[in-house]
Amino acid sequence: FPTFSYPDYVDLRNRNTTFAGLAGYRFSPMHFGEGGTAIRVWGYLATGNYFTTLGVAPLLGRVFGADDDRAPGAHPVVVLSYHFWQRQFALDHSVIGRDVTINGRRYTVIGVMPAGFIGTERYFAPDLWVPMMMQAQIEPANPWLDRRQTQNMFVIGRRRIDVTDSRAETELE
Repeated sequence: FPTFSYPDYVDLRNRNTTFAGLAGYRFSPMHFGEGGTAIRVWGYLATGNYFTTLGVAPLLGRVFGADDDRAPGAHPVVVLSYHFWQRQFALDHSVIGRDVTINGRRYTVIGVMPAGFIGTERYFAPDLWVPMMMQAQIEPANPWLDRRQTQNMFVIGRRRIDVTDSRAETELE
C-alpha cells in the first residue's frame, strides 16, 4: 500500500476527475475512557468523506462529514464500531449524544456503525473513528497534517461508473 501525506491527499481529492470520492484514513492507538477509567483502543483518523465514499450508513445516529472535518480540533466527535458499542456499552441505544473521553479530551458519540462494517482493512478492525482534523488531539506529539513529507495515511477511492480502470490509473499516476 502506498501512503500519502495529508496535503498530497487534499491535492489529489481536489483535482481528481475520475473518482466519485477519495477519502483518507490512518489508524492510531487511543485511550478511551468513560467514568474515570481508560482503556487502549485502536481507531481511525478519517477524512470527512470517509463514510460517504464507502457508501456506508450508520446503524444509529450519524457519521461525521465534511462539515465536521474542516477546521483542526473543531469537532470532537466519535463514531463507534458495532463490536465496540456491544463490548463497552452493552448495545445501549442512549449512547448517541453521550460524552466520552479520548486521550484525555471530551468527545461526543454521534454514531454507531452496523455489525458487518469493520472499516477498510481486512486485517484490522477499528473500535472507533474520529475526524482527521482531530489529529493533533489524537497524536499530540506528532502534528503532521501540514507536512507534505509525512506520508502516513492511506487513500481509498470510489471510481465514477463512467470511468475505466485504465483512465483512473493514468490519473492517479
